[in-house]
Amino acid sequence: MMPQGDATVTPPLPGQGRVIIGVDDLEQSFAILNGIPELRRVPILLLTVERTPQALRTGLDAGANDFVLKPIDAAKLLNRANRWSARGVPAG
Repeated sequence: MMPQGDATVTPPLPGQGRVIIGVDDLEQSFAILNGIPELRRVPILLLTVERTPQALRTGLDAGANDFVLKPIDAAKLLNRANRWSARGVPAG
């Protein structure tokens, strides 16, 4: 939970910051998430320092739904989290 003024916001998404090193570790992580039925609808946001289109495409191709660049802008992260939570991710 994160304090936000007088309210407390519970982030709807689990998070993990990482540098995009290779597809193998990303694909493995996403395969584990997709193998758990209860987590298939959880959107995956990459929090990354990588800025090259190729590196970002690698993350998206591996299974991420979106990304937020570091340093993290809290408002942007919450906006993306809320947008993906409202949209949901198809199961399967």
